[in-house]
Amino acid sequence: MKDSRNRGLDFVLRHYREGALDNRKALRNVRARLAASQVKVPMPRLPEWRAVLGVAASLLMVAGIFGWSRHNSFTRLESGLEKRELLLPDSSVVTLAPGSEISFRIKEMRGDGKRSVRLRGKAFFEVVHDGKRPFEVRSEGLCVRVLGTRFEVDAPKHSCYVEDGKVLLAASSGSEGMLLTRGMGARLENGRPVELREDELGLNPVAWQKEYVSYEAAPLDKVLLELEELFGKDIAVYPEDTDTASLLLSGDFDTESPSDVLAAISEAFGIRLRFVSQSDGNMTLRMNGV
Repeated sequence: MKDSRNRGLDFVLRHYREGALDNRKALRNVRARLAASQVKVPMPRLPEWRAVLGVAASLLMVAGIFGWSRHNSFTRLESGLEKRELLLPDSSVVTLAPGSEISFRIKEMRGDGKRSVRLRGKAFFEVVHDGKRPFEVRSEGLCVRVLGTRFEVDAPKHSCYVEDGKVLLAASSGSEGMLLTRGMGARLENGRPVELREDELGLNPVAWQKEYVSYEAAPLDKVLLELEELFGKDIAVYPEDTDTASLLLSGDFDTESPSDVLAAISEAFGIRLRFVSQSDGNMTLRMNGV
């Protein structure tokens, strides 16, 4: 328990910048809260089984975790209501966002055939490099082709973001595409790739997959907009006339507990943040009184 308390305190201390935040007040409040509730703040971690399970064992495991079905020799895996991570037959790793699914042919993926998956929804891929066998992600009106890299594909938005490596984004395997490198994103408009602006990418483009967010002197109004999208809930700010654009936030936040994220930010700036529930009726949450 002592270790978990120390980790909780370290978690908060990393978030605050001298002169911008009330560090002492935040520390006192969080220490009291941890002592009263013995809250354990989880840290980002990789699933242990990834390091030890082989391809065959992984596929057997996900058969029980995911929706599993076959149609015309395709294997289809669904994530259900929660995000899921699985190991593909070629040893690449895919993280499916909630409500997403992929399908592929096992023999082609682990043999000498082409590595190709079909995606419905959103997923993050960590593709094992194979210079002789490119990896393709296909969806309606979208084709992403790589050799080995880490990237996100959002099929409904016809968009792609590259965390590392190189990716070719196109409407189909035979159409003209755009080469994306580390930190770049693009979407298809009328079948043509258009690079995403920095403000369109957001502060943490793949936060849903990583389970943490990182900020460096980020305006709080932009932070809250990102957290709203990440958590799928509106966030109310009190006092309502708080100038959130002038408050700058720095630090790393574990997003496994959304309420802890809001609590840490609230205590740091001396304001109150809370999620807006349906019982609030027509209450409108806006930053800076908008």
